Amino acid sequence: MQRLVTQAVQGQFASPLGALHLLASPHGLLGAWFEEQAHFPDLRSYPRQDAHPLIVLACQQLQAYFDKKSPCFSLPLDASPGTPFQQSVWNALQEIAPGQTSSYGQQSLPVLY
Repeated sequence: MQRLVTQAVQGQFASPLGALHLLASPHGLLGAWFEEQAHFPDLRSYPRQDAHPLIVLACQQLQAYFDKKSPCFSLPLDASPGTPFQQSVWNALQEIAPGQTSSYGQQSLPVLY
């Protein structure tokens, strides 16, 4: 996989489900991956900076989520590596309220029309 963003840093969050690898750019969170999941990117070229402000904020919000204190996230996200189609899908997914569900069909309508 090519480098996602040149000025990104990585960190880790020890979730109850296993280590969650985080990648942040100067503009926002680029991604979060479990090691064994499909499409896990090669993050070795990104420096590890667990004290980076976005990594710290992500870890705090993830901890609050897993502690059942807050179902919401207010992290800035950086979708710049995505295609325009991917960005439109990611924006549509952010409109789904915590605890709600949506089908692929429901999500595709705003994207396709």
